[in-house]
Amino acid sequence: MKNNTTLHGYNPMPLCDSHIHIHHSDRAGLPITIDDTCTFIKNLMIYFSYDRLNIQALTPYGGALDLAINAKALYCKAKLNKQFAPERQVYVNANLMHVFNTGLSPEEELLRQAKVAYAAGFDGIKLLDGKPIFRRQLGYGLNDSRYEPFLQFIIEHDFPLVLHTGDPHEMWEELVDSNGVKQPPHFDSSFVTMPQLRDELEQMLEKYPMLKITLAHFYFWGAELEQLSAFLDRYPNVCLDIVPACEEFFDLNKDPATAREFFIKYSDRILFGSDSNNWHSSESLDEYQHCFGNIINLPRNYLEAKAPFRFVDNDRGEITPLQLEEEYLKKIYHDNFVRIYGETSRPVNYDLALELVNEVAPIYNDPSTIIFPNREKFGGLEFTSLASREINVKNLETMAQFFETK
Repeated sequence: MKNNTTLHGYNPMPLCDSHIHIHHSDRAGLPITIDDTCTFIKNLMIYFSYDRLNIQALTPYGGALDLAINAKALYCKAKLNKQFAPERQVYVNANLMHVFNTGLSPEEELLRQAKVAYAAGFDGIKLLDGKPIFRRQLGYGLNDSRYEPFLQFIIEHDFPLVLHTGDPHEMWEELVDSNGVKQPPHFDSSFVTMPQLRDELEQMLEKYPMLKITLAHFYFWGAELEQLSAFLDRYPNVCLDIVPACEEFFDLNKDPATAREFFIKYSDRILFGSDSNNWHSSESLDEYQHCFGNIINLPRNYLEAKAPFRFVDNDRGEITPLQLEEEYLKKIYHDNFVRIYGETSRPVNYDLALELVNEVAPIYNDPSTIIFPNREKFGGLEFTSLASREINVKNLETMAQFFETK
């Protein structure tokens, strides 16, 4: 059976996928077990030629709250690395939850969670705090003093941060639908603008220039490469990932020559990623092409395809690939990730991982301990339920047994 690399004739070098997620349910909304999630990750790595993969632990910013997400991520890392490291390795970035129900201030709570993540064996932190809907719910920006103790800690410990700031510029624009009818912007005046989000981030970066930070989804700035280039020159510690927000690839495609120059100039500051999710747990690797080929092959085609291509059935026309030479591909696909996260992932502290499991297990066993909604309790965010309670009770039992046996 051919894998994805041989099927499409891609460069056979190993890949580091810097950005995938695990979710509490599959695409049909059906709960998924933690062991099925491990099967998904294993197969994804084999089929798509990954030698390293980084799970960005993330709970939704509204609706169902997955309090077990960090424990799940550590379980996947520990179990899979036990099976096939060092040939293939799983890394994990912790999700910091704005769930301030410990009696601590926001500053103290964010710092506490960062300390726990570092001690437990996470490889970094993932924040959604610059995403417009999340920023609106929080009510304060990345330049707020509440982040300062947390930022100081991760800098002192050389702990990488992946940050989602912004969204595609179309979200703020009036668009015309297929019938020629104007549609109002998705983000109304209650949302912070993209310039303000960028200003808040730059204020943070000015204060903490040594922060090891990767901005997800190309910082949603593919339409203005001159401005993005100036930004990167101002902040030499900032990296970007090319996790597929397809709008960015169409923006980049407006000037292929300039885009190629940009990717060559900043090839040591761009990371490959896919944004894949654990929607599929079949043992049949052939099915992974159908489920994940589009989002993984969009950046691969853009970087190295030999001819123009189309993204799925999008009607925005062909995309001209950059046809980057191997020396640049190697940096984007592999070397930059290893430089930031290390040749090997950090070891999991099984005792602390078990503590994470035991902290949330009583809540899933008795959800009455949390009352929904409770904006004050959840730092201003609106959660309506616990995610996949029944399956997570079983997942927590599975994880507790694993971490107890070591």
